[in-house]
Formats: sequence, C-alpha cells, structure tokens
Amino acid sequence: MGLNNGNGVLPCCDMFTEFGVLRIRITGKCGEKGMAVSPEETRFASAERATEQEIQAQRRLLTGENLIRELLDAFPERTLVLNDERQILMANEAMFADMSLADDSPLLGLRPGEAINCEHVQDGPNGCGTSEYCRTCGALRAILVAREKGRAVHECRISTRSRGLEGSLDLLVSAREVNVRGNGFTMLTLTDISHEKRRRILERIFFHDILNTVAALKGFAQLMNVSEGAEAGRLPRTILDVSEGLINEIEVHKELMEAENNELLVQPRPLDSLSYLNMAAKKLQPSGSPGNSRLVVAPDSGAVEFISDPVLLGRVLSNLVKNAFEACGAAETVTLGCRKLESEEVEFWVHNPGCIPQENQLQLFNRSFSTKGPDRGIGTYSVRLLSERYLGGRVAYESSEKDGTVFRVIYPTHPDFQNQQ
Repeated sequence: MGLNNGNGVLPCCDMFTEFGVLRIRITGKCGEKGMAVSPEETRFASAERATEQEIQAQRRLLTGENLIRELLDAFPERTLVLNDERQILMANEAMFADMSLADDSPLLGLRPGEAINCEHVQDGPNGCGTSEYCRTCGALRAILVAREKGRAVHECRISTRSRGLEGSLDLLVSAREVNVRGNGFTMLTLTDISHEKRRRILERIFFHDILNTVAALKGFAQLMNVSEGAEAGRLPRTILDVSEGLINEIEVHKELMEAENNELLVQPRPLDSLSYLNMAAKKLQPSGSPGNSRLVVAPDSGAVEFISDPVLLGRVLSNLVKNAFEACGAAETVTLGCRKLESEEVEFWVHNPGCIPQENQLQLFNRSFSTKGPDRGIGTYSVRLLSERYLGGRVAYESSEKDGTVFRVIYPTHPDFQNQQ
C-alpha cells in the first residue's frame, strides 16, 4: 500500500475515503497522464516512502513479536508504529476500532495525516508531511524531534475532511523511538484533548469575558442610584445595550456547541444581500474600536436575491468584522461588501489593511488556534464551520503587505438545505 512502486517512481493516485479511512487508488506513473511529481519533492519533511515489500518485511518483524501486539493493544489511547519514512506499520485496537475497521491492515503504508483524513494531505506533492502546512503540524514535529532526542510531546490541531464533511481534532501527540532487533521505529500516541480545549475556551469566555460584562452591568445599575439629570436618563439605554451584548455572547457559544454536535437547525428565508449588508454594518459598527476605526460598506456592493439563514449568516459576518477590527491600527477602516458572481453565487467580503503573518495563515481555520493568545481560537474556525456545514458555502481569503487582508464567504443563491447537514 506504499506509494513507491519499488522502481523509485511515484505512481499517480486519487485520494478518496471509505469507512472514514483515506484510501489511495493507483492510476498510473508520473510522466503518463496525470501529475508529474518527483518521489523526493517536498515543501517540508522528507518525501521518500518505503516500497510495499519493505513495509511488509518491517511489519512481519513487529508482528513476529507477540508481546509488541499485546502491549500495543493494552494502550487505551490511539497508537501507531511508524517506520523511518513515517508510514504506518501497526495500529492498536483503540485506533482501528475508533475508525470502524476490523483490523489495521487498511492503514498499512499510510502516513498519520493520510489515515485520519487531514485536509492538507493533497496540498503537498507527496502527501502527509510534504506541504507548507505541515510546518505547523504538532504531530510531525513530535515525530521529527523524537528522531533526534528519543522522545517528544506536542499539541496538534488538525482540520479533517471526509466525504465532503469537515471536522477538527485537538490532539496531544507523544512520539518515542523504540528499537526492535536492531531496527528503529517510532511509536506515536494520539490523545484526544478536544473536550479539554473546548472547556478552556468556555472558561475563558464565561469566566472572564462574560463576567466582565456582568460586572459592567452591575456598575451601571449602581450608578442609577446616584446619578441625576441627563446622565441618569442615559443609563437605562446603556444597561439595555450591555444586557443585549451579554445575551448575544451566550447565544453565539450555544450555537457553536450545537453546530459542532450537528444539532443546529437552519431556518432559511429570502434575503437581499445589500439590504442585509447595510443592516449588518449598522449593527456591527464599533463604539470603542482602537483609534476610532470605522466600518464602511463598499460603494460598489450589489443587491443579490438569495436564500439563507439570517442569524447564522450574521454570526459569520460578525466574526469576520470583529477579527478585522482587532487587526486594525489607529483610525484604519474595515470595509464590508457583497456582489453576485458569474457562478450564480453571492459573495460577502470583509477587508482590513493589516497582513496576516505566513505562520498564522497556515493554521488559520484550525479550532483552538488564535493570534490573540491561548484558548481563544473560535472566530475563523466558526466562520468555516457555519458556512460550509450549514449554509452550503465556502470560505477563502487573501493577505499581503500591499493589499491587506480580505476574507470572502461565498454561498449559492438557492442552496439545498435539506442536504447540507
């Protein structure tokens, strides 16, 4: 099942998924019809793969030691044994049972990212480990460091895609070099820490941000007892605004949890893009942005009739605008626009003058990743989750020093919401 055919020629292949596992279908040799790729081509880690004969020989060495299989299956966490080319030779029961497999044979010869359907597998010229996105992969880092130092532990955020559905994994990856009859292998353990990450995010939001909002609410309420005249007349409106903001924060994270659990209900209705955009811009205009930054609607925005869920679309635009303002400098402008595409789709876009560092771009849509500090990463992740899984759309962005950063969300004008979830 290795991608090297034994002659040093990497076959062309199609990637597809079956039973939750990424399979590889050989379709020809490089230089024939299909992609022309050198077996050594890579943008990060080594690309070479062992031949199928070498993989089978390595596996026989491991499975010949019954104790290895027993110890491997005794691990409660998903565990893999890799060769020097980072290909899977064995997987424990926890791993293949979690993937609804009868045994680990379908995983033989794959690399970890290929086995768990990392969405960037096809971005590299030679699969897992060879794309620019792999530079930020905690699992790959753990493997490479363990090769040098004997062991390593790294956190890993992986966005997955299987049968057109996206997902996210937060993993604690432990790698350790082991020796069997003079041969070196890497034991890789994958511990799911997604629940821990979610808990930290919720604690950060509910025990920090929301408590701050409640404290402000209490402060304004106390002022009502001592204020007089015009100041006292403004306080009820201020308290109402703060209360609405608090309710909105709670609803946002309630919807995010429902979205991740496939429990969110889409309630579509006809919308006009320009009217909706003007309404959203008025609502999202910040009152305390840095240096009096402001939100404007692009003058060339066009009216497009389409069908969508106005609440979920509002969450998407709100997150994009909020992120844009946080990236703004003093007195800079965030621009919001919409237009109809030739593909009969409607596009909304948000622009700010800032540039996203390349290292951050590689992790932009991963859950739990944030440039604002640990345990804050839900903004761009939720944009893609709501857009792709629930609104039938897609997300794109461009970022450069010269032109700034623009995020685009693109939706069909008449989506089939019956088949979205």
